[in-house]
This record gives sequence, structure tokens and C-alpha cells, in this order.
Amino acid sequence: MRASIWLSVSCSCCGAVIGWYYNNAKSVSQLKKATKNWVFDKEYGNLCPECLEKLKKRRSDHHDD
Repeated sequence: MRASIWLSVSCSCCGAVIGWYYNNAKSVSQLKKATKNWVFDKEYGNLCPECLEKLKKRRSDHHDD
């Protein structure tokens, strides 16, 4: 039996995870599609859409000062 490979992307802020076992190259494409609204921030790492919105709001609040 071969080892299973787990593909996942996790939010560095809230810990949300999207992932599944690798079956073929299509598995990677599906993961990319499932996380298309996620972004990588140099300071915070991977961010899910909800945390990204919170970060944008915080940053805009700081700029208003």
C-alpha cells in the first residue's frame, strides 16, 4: 500500500483548512480553485476571505487616524 498525500491550505489567522487526499494532478487544480479567494500576505501568511476582510478593515482603520 502506498502512502497517502494530504493537500491542504490553512489560514494563518483563524486556522481554517481546506484540504483532501491527493489522487492525481487534478487534485492540485481543485485545491487551487477552492482557495482562489485566499491570499498570501507577507506579514500574516495565508488568509481566508473572512480574515482578509478583517485585515483590510483593520488596515483602513489605522490609516484613518
